[in-house]
Amino acid sequence: MCRCHSPFVDTVFRAVSQSVGSQSYSPSVSFFSNEAAKGLVGNTQISFVEYVAHPADFVFKLPEKTSYEEATLFEPLAVGLHSVVRAKVSFGGEILILGAGSIGLATLQAVVNIGGSRVTVADIYDFRLKKTRELGADKVINPQQSDALDKLRSRRGRKVILVGLPPQEAIEFNTNQIITKELDVLGIFRYANMYPKAVRLAEKGQVNLKTLISKKFPFLQTEEALKYARDNKESSIKTLVILD
Repeated sequence: MCRCHSPFVDTVFRAVSQSVGSQSYSPSVSFFSNEAAKGLVGNTQISFVEYVAHPADFVFKLPEKTSYEEATLFEPLAVGLHSVVRAKVSFGGEILILGAGSIGLATLQAVVNIGGSRVTVADIYDFRLKKTRELGADKVINPQQSDALDKLRSRRGRKVILVGLPPQEAIEFNTNQIITKELDVLGIFRYANMYPKAVRLAEKGQVNLKTLISKKFPFLQTEEALKYARDNKESSIKTLVILD
């Protein structure tokens, strides 16, 4: 499984691959098919192919009971695991996850596997919030229906982990809030050395990847799949293109 051309759709391949390089921020990193991140380090334009030659050092054998479809979720799971490591989440912490897409739900499962934490997830789509409940969230918030999120923003001495790239390059931050609340702001750029952990969690049945798959399309309907993923966020999480 490699990350496909679109940020919305994953394509099923014959192996599981992780980005080359000992660190996610290494200049030598090569990452498959990231059209949205042109200009960033190491992006290789390979999309929607059934087979690809890849260095054996960074190819991981799938667990016997893990399907190719489920394996497409190893990439967002690796991002979630890296986020948890960067945040130094420990047993009994209090966690707020903003956004319940595939990476948000993968991060939720990574936190749940540490144990003991009280996890709140916020999203504007009730379909996705229902999924968070199924996967172990203690509390859910729809900010369009409640002001509960505003109350959480008043907390001090917290860590803020920025996961994923926004559509625009520049975002305004209230630096006075960061300073007076003594917030630690950390960035996440993909992951490093997380695929073995993802494979192990799947092998032990400690994550539910299948539930994140909302719809599948055959290869000849790739354009429809891309449009479906773009236009149906309120009722879908991960859309797959299957190479029959």
